[in-house]
Amino acid sequence: MTNSLPFQGISNDANVILRIITGKLPPVGENEHMAQIRALCGLLLDCWNPEPNKRPTARDCSFILSYMPMSIPARSSQDGETNISSFPILMGLGQMHLRQSDQSTALRILQRALDIARANGEVEWIATALNAIGEIKILRNEPLEAASLYEEALDLSSRADDDWERANATQGLGRVYALQGRIEEAISAHMEAKAIYVRIDNDLGEANALNRAGGLYLRQNRYADAASAYEAAKEIFNSIQHEQGKGSAAFGLGNVYSSQGRFEDAIPMYEEARNIFTRIGEERGAGNATNYLAAVYYSQTRYSEAISEYEKALNIFSSMQDIGLAKQRLRVVSA
Repeated sequence: MTNSLPFQGISNDANVILRIITGKLPPVGENEHMAQIRALCGLLLDCWNPEPNKRPTARDCSFILSYMPMSIPARSSQDGETNISSFPILMGLGQMHLRQSDQSTALRILQRALDIARANGEVEWIATALNAIGEIKILRNEPLEAASLYEEALDLSSRADDDWERANATQGLGRVYALQGRIEEAISAHMEAKAIYVRIDNDLGEANALNRAGGLYLRQNRYADAASAYEAAKEIFNSIQHEQGKGSAAFGLGNVYSSQGRFEDAIPMYEEARNIFTRIGEERGAGNATNYLAAVYYSQTRYSEAISEYEKALNIFSSMQDIGLAKQRLRVVSA
């Protein structure tokens, strides 16, 4: 993947051994090739932990790898468009770019996947692509476009008796309702999706539905319900070794505790979320966790720590060209 051997340039085996036992391992996340697959980089670093009992088991590795988008590198034509025509590969590439917060590239690739699915008349593929594009529209705060995509996906998957994509479309509509402030309808949609996921033994879907319900309960100040939903989601994410989910549930619990004024309980949750998101290359998640951690320190009048965390968040968001909130908060706390 890197076109180099491990510890290339070090000629002496003894020096290689010394670097390993002192923790001076190759910085895989900084390699231009490996940076594109940061979740895999995080798994590699976990496997290299100097303490054997902290390394993931073979079963853990299998679980973690199963949730990573898998595809071959895309070769591009002169106009920059991918010339791959395989629907599964395009979906994998699109999901990979989406996880790396490259929404524009993800949208272009997923739209091509949708075009191929429509051309082939593959109803299940069409629903899959519509749900994936709907997620991007949600992230771009375009609820009307997202709703149209999810409604078509729901209709197609229902007629095809495809419970998997029907649950995904129902959950997507729940996210649309949440953006529109229709909280009770959103909760209902997520609970309906959860019931389908439970019926088809989709643990990841169940955990995601619980996680989103937790956020909605929090918006209603239903703290006990929110904590219960996040804790249930976190337990499932832990059991299936889903790193992004673990980070998201920890972040949600941090929000619950912070809203209740339980700042000392919130801090380790935000730190856990940040560590997970950083390890898997989820920059937006890492930035948000850092930003909220800074807000907790500010609420505790721990201003020097708050400034330090806001500066870290600013650096993260700057790399994403999304610096507004962190910069605004830093200006306030520094005043």
